[in-house]
Amino acid sequence: MARFDHIKLVVSDLDGTLLNRESLLSEANLQAVKALKNKGIYFTFATGRMDKMTWHYAEQLEVELPIISCNGAMLRKRGESEWFYRRTLPREAVLEIQRLCEPVNADYIFYGVDTVYPVENSKRADSFRRYNKLAEQSGQPLIKIIPLDQLPDRLPSETITKAFVIFPPGESVDSDLGSALTRIEGVEAVVSMHGATDIMPLGSSKGDAVAHIANELGIPMEQVCCLGDQSNDISMLQQAGLAIGMRSGAVSIREHCDYFAEHFNCDGLGRALRQFFLQD
Repeated sequence: MARFDHIKLVVSDLDGTLLNRESLLSEANLQAVKALKNKGIYFTFATGRMDKMTWHYAEQLEVELPIISCNGAMLRKRGESEWFYRRTLPREAVLEIQRLCEPVNADYIFYGVDTVYPVENSKRADSFRRYNKLAEQSGQPLIKIIPLDQLPDRLPSETITKAFVIFPPGESVDSDLGSALTRIEGVEAVVSMHGATDIMPLGSSKGDAVAHIANELGIPMEQVCCLGDQSNDISMLQQAGLAIGMRSGAVSIREHCDYFAEHFNCDGLGRALRQFFLQD
Protein backbone atom coordinates (compact mmCIF):
# COMPACT_ATOMS: atom_id res chain seq x y z
CA MET A 1 0.00 0.00 0.00
CA ALA A 2 1.38 3.40 -0.98
CA ARG A 3 2.03 6.02 1.69
CA PHE A 4 1.67 9.75 1.38
CA ASP A 5 4.01 11.50 3.79
CA HIS A 6 3.44 14.84 2.07
CA ILE A 7 -0.19 15.07 3.26
CA LYS A 8 -0.66 17.83 5.85
CA LEU A 9 -4.47 18.08 6.10
CA VAL A 10 -7.14 15.36 6.13
CA VAL A 11 -10.82 16.23 5.68
CA SER A 12 -13.42 13.50 6.09
CA ASP A 13 -17.10 13.28 5.36
CA LEU A 14 -19.15 12.33 8.43
CA ASP A 15 -22.13 10.02 7.72
CA GLY A 16 -21.20 6.94 5.73
CA THR A 17 -17.49 7.66 6.15
CA LEU A 18 -16.34 8.62 9.66
CA LEU A 19 -19.42 7.43 11.57
CA ASN A 20 -20.86 3.91 11.64
CA ARG A 21 -24.41 2.82 10.81
CA GLU A 22 -25.62 3.89 14.27
CA SER A 23 -24.16 7.39 13.71
CA LEU A 24 -21.49 6.70 16.31
CA LEU A 25 -17.72 7.11 16.22
CA SER A 26 -16.01 3.75 16.57
CA GLU A 27 -13.01 3.38 18.85
CA ALA A 28 -10.84 2.35 15.88
CA ASN A 29 -11.73 5.49 13.91
CA LEU A 30 -11.33 7.67 16.99
CA GLN A 31 -7.86 6.38 17.75
CA ALA A 32 -6.77 6.63 14.11
CA VAL A 33 -7.76 10.30 13.93
CA LYS A 34 -5.99 11.04 17.22
CA ALA A 35 -2.85 9.28 15.95
CA LEU A 36 -3.06 11.36 12.78
CA LYS A 37 -3.13 14.57 14.79
CA ASN A 38 -0.28 13.37 17.03
CA LYS A 39 1.76 13.01 13.87
CA GLY A 40 1.18 16.69 13.08
CA ILE A 41 -1.47 16.22 10.39
CA TYR A 42 -4.45 18.58 10.63
CA PHE A 43 -7.94 17.07 10.69
CA THR A 44 -11.51 18.27 10.34
CA PHE A 45 -14.68 17.05 8.70
CA ALA A 46 -17.06 18.24 6.01
CA THR A 47 -20.72 17.33 6.29
CA GLY A 48 -24.18 18.04 4.99
CA ARG A 49 -25.33 18.34 8.60
CA MET A 50 -25.67 21.67 10.38
CA ASP A 51 -22.47 22.20 12.34
CA LYS A 52 -24.12 22.12 15.75
CA MET A 53 -25.20 18.56 14.93
CA THR A 54 -21.50 17.60 14.83
CA TRP A 55 -20.13 19.18 18.01
CA HIS A 56 -20.47 15.95 20.02
CA TYR A 57 -18.12 14.21 17.55
CA ALA A 58 -15.86 17.25 17.27
CA GLU A 59 -15.37 17.16 21.03
CA GLN A 60 -14.57 13.43 20.94
CA LEU A 61 -12.00 14.02 18.20
CA GLU A 62 -10.72 17.30 19.70
CA VAL A 63 -11.23 19.04 16.36
CA GLU A 64 -9.76 22.54 16.55
CA LEU A 65 -10.17 23.59 12.92
CA PRO A 66 -13.42 25.05 11.57
CA ILE A 67 -16.10 22.49 10.73
CA ILE A 68 -17.44 22.49 7.18
CA SER A 69 -21.21 22.14 7.44
CA CYS A 70 -24.28 22.30 5.19
CA ASN A 71 -22.12 21.03 2.31
CA GLY A 72 -19.83 24.04 2.47
CA ALA A 73 -22.41 26.76 3.06
CA MET A 74 -21.11 27.40 6.58
CA LEU A 75 -17.71 27.34 8.29
CA ARG A 76 -17.52 27.62 12.08
CA LYS A 77 -15.47 26.27 14.97
CA ARG A 78 -17.03 24.02 17.58
CA GLY A 79 -18.61 25.92 20.44
CA GLU A 80 -18.38 29.35 18.84
CA SER A 81 -21.27 31.67 18.02
CA GLU A 82 -19.54 33.53 15.19
CA TRP A 83 -18.76 31.87 11.87
CA PHE A 84 -15.95 32.35 9.36
CA TYR A 85 -18.53 32.54 6.62
CA ARG A 86 -22.12 31.57 6.03
CA ARG A 87 -24.18 31.60 2.85
CA THR A 88 -27.97 31.74 2.95
CA LEU A 89 -30.78 30.76 0.61
CA PRO A 90 -32.69 33.60 -1.07
CA ARG A 91 -36.08 34.12 0.58
CA GLU A 92 -37.74 33.45 -2.77
CA ALA A 93 -36.00 30.07 -2.93
CA VAL A 94 -37.30 29.10 0.53
CA LEU A 95 -40.83 29.94 -0.57
CA GLU A 96 -40.41 27.99 -3.81
CA ILE A 97 -39.15 24.90 -1.97
CA GLN A 98 -42.29 24.96 0.14
CA ARG A 99 -44.51 25.51 -2.89
CA LEU A 100 -43.01 22.50 -4.67
CA CYS A 101 -42.85 20.12 -1.70
CA GLU A 102 -46.18 20.57 -0.01
CA PRO A 103 -48.54 19.38 -2.80
CA VAL A 104 -46.73 16.02 -2.92
CA ASN A 105 -46.34 15.72 0.88
CA ALA A 106 -42.54 15.67 0.73
CA ASP A 107 -40.71 15.59 4.05
CA TYR A 108 -38.51 18.67 4.21
CA ILE A 109 -36.61 20.68 6.79
CA PHE A 110 -34.92 24.09 6.82
CA TYR A 111 -31.59 24.66 8.60
CA GLY A 112 -30.97 27.94 10.42
CA VAL A 113 -27.80 28.65 12.42
CA ASP A 114 -28.71 26.75 15.58
CA THR A 115 -32.33 25.82 14.86
CA VAL A 116 -34.05 23.48 12.39
CA TYR A 117 -37.56 23.96 11.05
CA PRO A 118 -39.20 20.69 9.93
CA VAL A 119 -42.51 20.30 8.19
CA GLU A 120 -45.10 18.87 10.58
CA ASN A 121 -44.79 15.09 11.17
CA SER A 122 -41.29 15.10 9.66
CA LYS A 123 -39.47 11.80 10.12
CA ARG A 124 -36.20 13.59 9.34
CA ALA A 125 -36.64 15.63 12.52
CA ASP A 126 -36.17 12.40 14.49
CA SER A 127 -32.46 12.40 13.58
CA PHE A 128 -32.07 15.73 15.38
CA ARG A 129 -33.87 14.38 18.43
CA ARG A 130 -31.52 11.37 18.48
CA TYR A 131 -28.51 13.65 18.18
CA ASN A 132 -29.77 15.82 21.03
CA LYS A 133 -29.65 12.76 23.29
CA LEU A 134 -25.96 12.32 22.44
CA ALA A 135 -25.31 16.01 22.94
CA GLU A 136 -27.01 15.96 26.31
CA GLN A 137 -24.77 13.08 27.44
CA SER A 138 -21.60 15.00 26.52
CA GLY A 139 -22.77 18.40 27.70
CA GLN A 140 -22.99 19.89 24.21
CA PRO A 141 -25.71 22.44 23.38
CA LEU A 142 -28.94 21.04 21.99
CA ILE A 143 -30.40 21.86 18.60
CA LYS A 144 -33.69 23.73 18.69
CA ILE A 145 -36.44 22.02 16.70
CA ILE A 146 -39.38 24.27 15.76
CA PRO A 147 -42.04 22.77 13.44
CA LEU A 148 -43.11 25.08 10.64
CA ASP A 149 -46.76 24.89 11.63
CA GLN A 150 -45.87 26.72 14.86
CA LEU A 151 -44.61 29.76 12.94
CA PRO A 152 -46.55 32.70 11.46
CA ASP A 153 -47.10 31.98 7.75
CA ARG A 154 -45.17 28.72 8.33
CA LEU A 155 -41.89 30.56 7.60
CA PRO A 156 -38.76 30.97 9.78
CA SER A 157 -37.87 34.57 10.56
CA GLU A 158 -34.12 33.88 10.40
CA THR A 159 -32.19 33.30 7.20
CA ILE A 160 -31.82 29.68 6.03
CA THR A 161 -28.51 27.97 5.29
CA LYS A 162 -29.85 24.77 3.74
CA ALA A 163 -32.98 22.80 2.94
CA PHE A 164 -33.13 19.01 3.06
CA VAL A 165 -35.85 17.28 1.05
CA ILE A 166 -36.80 13.60 1.27
CA PHE A 167 -38.64 12.49 -1.84
CA PRO A 168 -42.05 10.86 -1.35
CA PRO A 169 -42.87 7.55 -3.09
CA GLY A 170 -42.79 7.94 -6.85
CA GLU A 171 -40.48 10.95 -6.73
CA SER A 172 -36.69 11.11 -7.00
CA VAL A 173 -33.86 13.43 -7.88
CA ASP A 174 -34.68 12.70 -11.55
CA SER A 175 -38.46 13.15 -11.21
CA ASP A 176 -40.53 16.28 -11.78
CA LEU A 177 -40.01 17.38 -8.17
CA GLY A 178 -36.27 16.73 -8.23
CA SER A 179 -35.83 18.56 -11.51
CA ALA A 180 -37.92 21.51 -10.34
CA LEU A 181 -35.88 21.86 -7.14
CA THR A 182 -32.61 22.03 -9.10
CA ARG A 183 -34.03 24.80 -11.31
CA ILE A 184 -34.76 27.18 -8.44
CA GLU A 185 -32.80 30.37 -8.96
CA GLY A 186 -29.91 30.97 -6.58
CA VAL A 187 -29.44 27.40 -5.30
CA GLU A 188 -27.16 24.37 -5.58
CA ALA A 189 -28.70 20.89 -5.23
CA VAL A 190 -26.64 17.79 -4.39
CA VAL A 191 -27.39 14.25 -3.23
CA SER A 192 -26.12 13.35 0.25
CA MET A 193 -28.13 10.16 0.76
CA HIS A 194 -30.38 7.89 -1.28
CA GLY A 195 -33.86 9.28 -1.80
CA ALA A 196 -33.10 12.84 -0.74
CA THR A 197 -31.48 16.05 -1.91
CA ASP A 198 -29.72 18.94 -0.19
CA ILE A 199 -30.45 22.47 -1.40
CA MET A 200 -27.84 25.10 -0.55
CA PRO A 201 -27.10 28.67 -1.62
CA LEU A 202 -25.48 29.01 -5.04
CA GLY A 203 -21.71 28.67 -4.85
CA SER A 204 -21.68 26.34 -1.83
CA SER A 205 -19.52 23.23 -2.01
CA LYS A 206 -17.39 21.13 0.28
CA GLY A 207 -14.52 21.51 -2.17
CA ASP A 208 -14.40 25.30 -1.94
CA ALA A 209 -14.68 25.14 1.85
CA VAL A 210 -11.76 22.68 2.06
CA ALA A 211 -9.72 24.98 -0.19
CA HIS A 212 -10.53 27.90 2.12
CA ILE A 213 -9.24 26.04 5.19
CA ALA A 214 -6.15 24.80 3.35
CA ASN A 215 -5.37 28.32 2.19
CA GLU A 216 -5.72 29.69 5.73
CA LEU A 217 -3.24 27.03 6.91
CA GLY A 218 -0.86 27.72 4.03
CA ILE A 219 -1.26 24.16 2.72
CA PRO A 220 -1.51 23.57 -1.04
CA MET A 221 -4.33 21.29 -2.18
CA GLU A 222 -1.75 18.76 -3.35
CA GLN A 223 -1.07 18.13 0.35
CA VAL A 224 -4.73 17.62 1.26
CA CYS A 225 -6.52 14.25 1.55
CA CYS A 226 -10.31 14.06 1.41
CA LEU A 227 -12.50 11.04 2.18
CA GLY A 228 -16.16 10.66 1.23
CA ASP A 229 -18.94 8.41 0.04
CA GLN A 230 -21.67 10.42 -1.74
CA SER A 231 -22.21 12.87 -4.58
CA ASN A 232 -21.99 15.85 -2.23
CA ASP A 233 -18.36 14.82 -1.57
CA ILE A 234 -17.30 14.94 -5.22
CA SER A 235 -16.27 18.61 -5.17
CA MET A 236 -13.70 18.00 -2.42
CA LEU A 237 -12.56 14.66 -3.85
CA GLN A 238 -11.87 16.43 -7.15
CA GLN A 239 -9.75 19.14 -5.56
CA ALA A 240 -7.79 16.97 -3.12
CA GLY A 241 -4.27 15.82 -3.78
CA LEU A 242 -5.37 12.42 -2.47
CA ALA A 243 -9.01 11.34 -2.84
CA ILE A 244 -10.20 8.28 -0.93
CA GLY A 245 -13.71 6.95 -1.45
CA MET A 246 -15.60 4.42 0.63
CA ARG A 247 -16.24 1.10 -1.09
CA SER A 248 -19.73 1.27 0.40
CA GLY A 249 -20.30 4.66 -1.23
CA ALA A 250 -22.24 5.81 -4.27
CA VAL A 251 -21.21 4.78 -7.78
CA SER A 252 -21.01 8.48 -8.71
CA ILE A 253 -17.84 9.05 -6.66
CA ARG A 254 -15.75 6.25 -8.15
CA GLU A 255 -14.20 8.10 -11.07
CA HIS A 256 -13.07 10.86 -8.69
CA CYS A 257 -11.16 8.61 -6.25
CA ASP A 258 -7.52 7.57 -6.20
CA TYR A 259 -8.05 4.80 -3.68
CA PHE A 260 -10.89 3.15 -1.78
CA ALA A 261 -11.35 2.45 1.93
CA GLU A 262 -13.25 -0.53 3.31
CA HIS A 263 -16.91 -0.39 4.38
CA PHE A 264 -17.78 2.54 6.66
CA ASN A 265 -19.41 0.20 9.18
CA CYS A 266 -16.20 -1.84 9.50
CA ASP A 267 -13.81 0.95 10.52
CA GLY A 268 -12.88 1.57 6.90
CA LEU A 269 -11.73 5.13 7.56
CA GLY A 270 -9.51 4.14 10.47
CA ARG A 271 -7.93 1.35 8.44
CA ALA A 272 -7.24 3.70 5.54
CA LEU A 273 -5.64 6.34 7.77
CA ARG A 274 -3.34 3.75 9.29
CA GLN A 275 -2.41 2.23 5.92
CA PHE A 276 -1.67 5.55 4.23
CA PHE A 277 -0.30 7.73 7.01
CA LEU A 278 0.44 5.89 10.25
CA GLN A 279 2.59 2.87 9.43
CA ASP A 280 6.19 3.00 10.66
